[in-house]
Amino acid sequence: MKSEALAIVYEDAQVLVVNKPPGVATTPTSTDAPCLQRMAQAYLAPTHGSEPCFLATCGRLDLPVTGLVVLAKTRSAAAHLARQFRNRSIVKIYHALVSGRICAESGSLCNWLRGAGSHVKVRVVEAERADAREARLDYRVLKRFSRATLVEIHLLTGRKHQIRVQLSHAGHPIWGDYKYGSRIAFARGIGLLAKELRMLHPCSERPLLCSVPTPAHWPTDVEGLCLGDRTWLKRKQF
Repeated sequence: MKSEALAIVYEDAQVLVVNKPPGVATTPTSTDAPCLQRMAQAYLAPTHGSEPCFLATCGRLDLPVTGLVVLAKTRSAAAHLARQFRNRSIVKIYHALVSGRICAESGSLCNWLRGAGSHVKVRVVEAERADAREARLDYRVLKRFSRATLVEIHLLTGRKHQIRVQLSHAGHPIWGDYKYGSRIAFARGIGLLAKELRMLHPCSERPLLCSVPTPAHWPTDVEGLCLGDRTWLKRKQF
């Protein structure tokens, strides 16, 4: 994938926020396949001349997932953003198109997950396991379809494959996510979008809000929904 395909959502001297397409890795893998970090480095290269540019990926999205990824352009910005992610003060909102109709208007999911390695399937396990890690999220229904539900998710912890495995365990796998039980084909990737990020700017510490529209390859009647207020969010709003 060419560097000009990089979809920039926000950029300044400290931060670069981009919209990752599905099927593109966030960081380099063992192959020469395109990845978001290389695309961003290629985009920034003309402004740095022969000097290598510093670029750190702050947070990742799974290969089939699309949406917002934030990258730091300086070491101080990387450290500041890392603290925000570590302290869970960054608000992360996702949209997911899942199989079946969720009856509750809103709710929470709390599970204990186990999984390691890049290709290992994450599983829900008993909390007593020494290697289990708690995973929590809040959700609310945006719209119900005949055989699917569009939900908005507030991620409270950042575990590997967390949203995918928790929704599947609840009986509502994400569309196109064959790894976690979906039997429905999806145009590109899976029906999971990192929709919104709310953080403090690493330099000014002013609130920074970034969001992206619903991808064009999602069902057309999913786009343009009225999302209403966000009073269901339990965490600090910027």
